[in-house]
Amino acid sequence: MASSEYDWQAEKDDDDIVDMMVTELLSSSDEEEENKAPRSRKKNKDRNFPLAYLTVVKDYFSGPESIYDEKDFERRFRVPRVIFNRIWEKLEGEAPFVHRTDALGKRGIYPLVRMVACFRHLAYGDGYDREDEYCRMSEDSVRNSVKAFCRLIKKHFPEYLNRNPSASEKEAIVQRNTECGFPGHFASWDCKHFS
Repeated sequence: MASSEYDWQAEKDDDDIVDMMVTELLSSSDEEEENKAPRSRKKNKDRNFPLAYLTVVKDYFSGPESIYDEKDFERRFRVPRVIFNRIWEKLEGEAPFVHRTDALGKRGIYPLVRMVACFRHLAYGDGYDREDEYCRMSEDSVRNSVKAFCRLIKKHFPEYLNRNPSASEKEAIVQRNTECGFPGHFASWDCKHFS
């Protein structure tokens, strides 16, 4: 065969070999995929949101039948119930304090439980995953709820943020600091934990 002549038969044989190899590779990868277990997300923990809601209501929000009284409430949430209720009334119905349903029809975290988790996190300063035990919320859910809570507080209650105390409040602060052994001190960062 001359060098200018092209061997079409050899090219056809090469194409057939390539086609066979591709077919074999595709069929073997399909078989491997069928033999593998299906890849999926890690299953969510069943946190039993209704139980968390019932526990929170029984502990703090059942009126006189509540397990913990007003003193316990204020100590645990670091605010009186009146303030908690005012914040709750203002934020209920705004994301994330809405009771949602997922794509499968399963009800999510109750808004009151989210609010309790936010207050407890801010009051105790624990890690976000700590609320899983009492409020049955994941670390990410608590983190997102606390961030949204802080944004909503800033939006709805700007009058309480970075305000100057009144003359009577200043006098009460100086008096309390005097009783603690810091006469004349008003806003010293060095002694704020003593009052």
